[in-house]
Amino acid sequence: MSINAKPLVWNEQLVNKFWDFYANCPEEYFTYKYGANIIETISDEIKKGAKVLDYGCGTGFIISHLLEKGYEIYGADSSVESIKFTNNKYADKNDFRGAYLLGEIVNLKEKFDVILVIEVIEHLSDHFLIELFQNVKSILNPGGKVIFTTPNNEDLERSVVYCPDCNHTFHRWQHVRQWTVDSLSYVLTINDFQNIKSYTTNFTIKNTKNIFKKINRFMRRPANAINPHLVAICSREEKETDNKKLK
Repeated sequence: MSINAKPLVWNEQLVNKFWDFYANCPEEYFTYKYGANIIETISDEIKKGAKVLDYGCGTGFIISHLLEKGYEIYGADSSVESIKFTNNKYADKNDFRGAYLLGEIVNLKEKFDVILVIEVIEHLSDHFLIELFQNVKSILNPGGKVIFTTPNNEDLERSVVYCPDCNHTFHRWQHVRQWTVDSLSYVLTINDFQNIKSYTTNFTIKNTKNIFKKINRFMRRPANAINPHLVAICSREEKETDNKKLK
């Protein structure tokens, strides 16, 4: 018997329900497993003592690694349960300034030296992606940096699952779009970001600054290996225009 399943159309309510549920399963998060490697990869881009916002912080596993480096840390997310989890987890940490809902972080009137958008943009439809760009630009200090990470050239179909109750299919981690170096650089450019530096990497392998280990790792990888993760670092234009739109 063939099953005529329909792709699930994500809306804000469904997305928040999904991540409210996973706030109770924090060990399933990618940043739980590889957060230390992510921060090790990008830490050279963050100056000592910087005020840092983890935008889309989830249950806060990136925050734990940032606190070890002495930054002043804020978090923001759309999931109420994730915000509660994060605030409870780091309530006694001196450099933690709190986790807030996305609307709240914009209204705090705080400006940040670095805004991290770690494994977030693959989850966002056009409307929420544009909203993210606008929010980030409004709360970034002049000369500040935004650092994005996301899966690189992900085959979304390989992670599709089926719900026999509602007869819908969906990406098991609620991913809705694929990114490459070129596509992300293009979208950042037309949304008024500049000084864009993009590259691919592999967060599942611990980074090393030892040149001999790097060479050995490169020589041992499969000939057809593709780095599964993407990093983009940028700043905002000083004179922002509102006549450019996401395409």
